[in-house]
Amino acid sequence: MKPGQVIQLHRDEQITCLRSGADGGRFEFEMRLGPGVDGPPMHSHEEGPEQLEVVSGAIELIFGDGERRVLRAGDKLDIPAGCAHTFRNPSKQEPLIARGAHSHRFERSMDQFAPGGPSFTRLCRYIVGVDPKVTYMHSIAVRSVMRLVALLGRLRGVQTV
Repeated sequence: MKPGQVIQLHRDEQITCLRSGADGGRFEFEMRLGPGVDGPPMHSHEEGPEQLEVVSGAIELIFGDGERRVLRAGDKLDIPAGCAHTFRNPSKQEPLIARGAHSHRFERSMDQFAPGGPSFTRLCRYIVGVDPKVTYMHSIAVRSVMRLVALLGRLRGVQTV
């Protein structure tokens, strides 16, 4: 990704590249999550830590062991490699804006949402066939759906970027 590039994951979730990790450094980004919006399903990353700092609003982090933690503006957290987690914006009115840093491998998975094609299908193809440990989905059902979407994408000729 290039600094300033915005990836719209869906209507109320976007990631803006602040610094690419293509040179071997960390991928730095800003995330905006609309009011009441949930993040991805429970997942973990092989590489860490995933660093997070809340700029405005609040984020509720839910961990695989059931722990829940709410961070507000100014709060920071490092999520270690292998730690199962998900997140959501608990506010019904205020968007969440947070800054984070992650591995370049994670940045490559986000590249699959670049404009010009079926981005979720590309993401599934990437996670299933290119780098399966960049993001490990903890739900068997989610992993199964991703494998099916990746297979259908491959049959339709969808390529990763």
